[in-house]
Amino acid sequence: MQREKFINGLNSGIKFTDAEQNEIVKKAVEHRGIETTGIICMEEMAELQQQISKYLRGCGDEISLLEEMADVYICLEYIEKVFEIHPDQILKAIDVKLLREKGRLDD
Repeated sequence: MQREKFINGLNSGIKFTDAEQNEIVKKAVEHRGIETTGIICMEEMAELQQQISKYLRGCGDEISLLEEMADVYICLEYIEKVFEIHPDQILKAIDVKLLREKGRLDD
């Protein structure tokens, strides 16, 4: 996305409801298909890796990082749709992983 357009969007009053977000994600997956959606997700995750690396090396910026994080969050929604994973399953899996992390921190 063009940086200026992204920044303008951040400063706008746009706010989709959960239902609107779900509908957009559903239509995007149906339009692109499973394979293309999967490829897009992998590419977006790689772009986030690049932005994190740039940020850690002191040549990145918060706006670019935020934009790539947003793309990855959207892609996670795509993956939920493609593989028919219910949000409650994700939340439970997150709890299991955080419990493991808590155990590591407590040691």
